[in-house]
Amino acid sequence: MIELAYCTYCKNLIDLKDGWLPRCNAFPDGVPLRFMGDRKNCNNGFHFEPKGDRNEARIRILDDFFPVFPDDSIVCKDCAFRLKRNRIDFKNGYCKVYTMEISSGKPSEILFQNAECKYYLKDELEEEE
Repeated sequence: MIELAYCTYCKNLIDLKDGWLPRCNAFPDGVPLRFMGDRKNCNNGFHFEPKGDRNEARIRILDDFFPVFPDDSIVCKDCAFRLKRNRIDFKNGYCKVYTMEISSGKPSEILFQNAECKYYLKDELEEEE
């Protein structure tokens, strides 16, 4: 099933038109795409309200708004190619090798599973500081 925004977890949901487009009390003809993800203001005075006692909506919201960040021990910490704008920039998904222009960022294995990076080069200047 395709899941859009938080509509699946809202008590105002009526059904999924054509199997994917949420229809609800706020938008009986289908939720316009520009409203997907806006839980505060829908239409006709309705807004996102989690269904009953189920925790599915809460879990989804927490997952979206409390992301997991890389651990301090990732190999990027002392790499010569890391971004050095601030003290924790090595946790950034990009560096001088994995740039926004040529990639979708560092591989997840490097950021979250402490995998080795084939481009790693120890920053020799870091040791002197």
